[in-house]
Amino acid sequence: MKQKIRLGDYYTLSKHKLKQFKIRYISLLAVLTSMCLYAVKQASAQVAEPAATAVADIQPLQIGDTIPEVLWNLPLQVVNHTDGKDTITLNDYRDKKLIVLDFWATWCKSCIEGFPKLEAYQKKYADDLGVLLVNAKQTGDDSNRIEKLFSRYKDLHDYSLGLPYLSSDTVFQTLFPHRILPHMVWISGDGTYLAATYSDALTSANIESAFSGNVEGIHMKRDDDGEMQEITPQDNGVIYRSELTNYVEGAGFKSRRLTVENGHSIYRITNYSLRYIYNTAYNDVLSGIPRNQWVFNGVDTTVVRGLTDPKGFDDAYCYELRVPGKMTMDRAEDLLREDLERVFGVSVSRLTKDSRVLVLQVTPQIEKITTKGEIQQRQLNPEEGPIFFQNVALGFVLRYFSKLLGVPTVLVGHTGIAVDVTLPSDVASLDEKQLVVLLEQMGVNVREEKRSTEFAVFNNLHDNLLSTK
Repeated sequence: MKQKIRLGDYYTLSKHKLKQFKIRYISLLAVLTSMCLYAVKQASAQVAEPAATAVADIQPLQIGDTIPEVLWNLPLQVVNHTDGKDTITLNDYRDKKLIVLDFWATWCKSCIEGFPKLEAYQKKYADDLGVLLVNAKQTGDDSNRIEKLFSRYKDLHDYSLGLPYLSSDTVFQTLFPHRILPHMVWISGDGTYLAATYSDALTSANIESAFSGNVEGIHMKRDDDGEMQEITPQDNGVIYRSELTNYVEGAGFKSRRLTVENGHSIYRITNYSLRYIYNTAYNDVLSGIPRNQWVFNGVDTTVVRGLTDPKGFDDAYCYELRVPGKMTMDRAEDLLREDLERVFGVSVSRLTKDSRVLVLQVTPQIEKITTKGEIQQRQLNPEEGPIFFQNVALGFVLRYFSKLLGVPTVLVGHTGIAVDVTLPSDVASLDEKQLVVLLEQMGVNVREEKRSTEFAVFNNLHDNLLSTK
């Protein structure tokens, strides 16, 4: 039960505490309910089905296993099918090179905002890819809640789902158990369970590799409880320790958290980028300074990348600090700062000096890119085509430009409005003059000034402990 609560935290990376508690309850209740149902070989409604015995005997699959033959022809109640069907079977997708099951819930915003991306891939690879959305029973959703969700998205964004989905599923949630959403299951046309991933693994390159059964470059998702492995067991008399590890699959994603356990104060950050961890430890220094005003003096290139352009799982870390008695958050983050300086050999300080800056002035012409109100989308991977922002705050778009410009920028005017912007896929390779032309076409005037500007200076203290020298 303790495991479910910890993973329940990741279900809702949400500002709404009420929703967080609700989802914890739902996930716990659903797991307990599922255990009871399978203990009595499914509910009576399923027993009446021809394949009831097979359904009752479903066992979870491991990556590399094959979907049992009997399940290919199991009737599945489907909603929103393009051909108007009420019932389908997995066998309907057997002519595809790849089948993707996307597990989602009405309370998982990132799941829902990912539907247009899935629809685009389904259209792009119509002959080779089959996508089926799965709303599992363990989510606590029902048909009424789902219908209200899509009605709201229709009213707000004029969005209508273009993919079929299963509601209150128990078959696939048993075959592919999971507790963290988004969750995607990849199945080959011959029925091999290829992969379980987060949604960001779904790219054109990965899909095309999976068509031939190659998933070597795809990060595999695991839903273990996965708290950080301890250096020394707690019952061995450990008084104080701090621990820094690379990404731990299955541990979820937990931002700065301070708890008291067995007389010790424990501070944790789990599976966050080095940039986030430095921002946390040096918040008093880095707060309010954009990343294009970060200066690096003699810092290892690997550390610079982790701070400026972290590459997902490869640049994520876990940190745990354990001290006896009570500890304040400020004290914990002072100790975190000391550990970062010891391991990475980098300290941070502020520097104020006169500098050339670009002032980005929002003009009334910005109205021409005001959003049409469609579902929020961002596509920042040049390998997937043009860069675009749909129903995204102008301030976010301008900060993206600031990073590309590479010089201090000042934003002036109303930047909170939502906009739709499409940029060339090679925008990152454009020079300053070309970027300024794009900004002015959007309705943003650019002028050069000299101003007193604050910079964050990252200084090399010594060869870091991770250096390969």
